[in-house]
Amino acid sequence: MKIVENAGTMMLMPAAPGTCPICATKHDPNMPHNRDSLYYQVRFQMENGRGPTWLDAMEHCSDIVKEMWTEALKEHGINLDKEKAPTEAATSDVSAHSNNQVKNTSDSKSCQDALNNI
Repeated sequence: MKIVENAGTMMLMPAAPGTCPICATKHDPNMPHNRDSLYYQVRFQMENGRGPTWLDAMEHCSDIVKEMWTEALKEHGINLDKEKAPTEAATSDVSAHSNNQVKNTSDSKSCQDALNNI
């Protein structure tokens, strides 16, 4: 396949109302973006020139949420140690959720509920 640079412009419609503006999925703002969402993949590729990783999807999350998701993903055979760390460009658009981080383990129930859906 031949890659054609500067072949045109791609535009992406906004996410549906009531969904995350970053991944177009309904999720608690404290939880990771849906890395498998086509909307998230296209948006991320357009902004960063590469596909997203689970580390990118979790960048805005608190340490406890990252830890729980990392463990749950490992249980599903997804090893985050093999993923590249997010770049500066990848972390530039996390401000939409930066004020919504989980502050303590009292939010672990909502985290566990989200993990049960992966």
